[in-house]
Amino acid sequence: MSETLTLNDAPADQPELNADEQESLAVAEANEGEQQQLFAGKFQDTKSLEQAYLELQKKLGEPREEEQGSEEVVEEEETEVEEEAEEIEETVS
Repeated sequence: MSETLTLNDAPADQPELNADEQESLAVAEANEGEQQQLFAGKFQDTKSLEQAYLELQKKLGEPREEEQGSEEVVEEEETEVEEEAEEIEETVS
């Protein structure tokens, strides 16, 4: 008996896709291309990326509101302690 062999140019591990699957694959590849054009995943150009970086640097360099509030409390407490010390000195004198 003779055997008949057929040659298929498609790779063996590549599944056959129906029309919907091919369309979905094309959309996914297009979306991937768009994402690769973004800088850091969300900036359209280098200017907007640079601007965001500079704004972040400014925010990191500023003291936090919590720290400012605690400094004010410490200053008030120091003033109260000084006033109490003066009152005690006046009473002793």
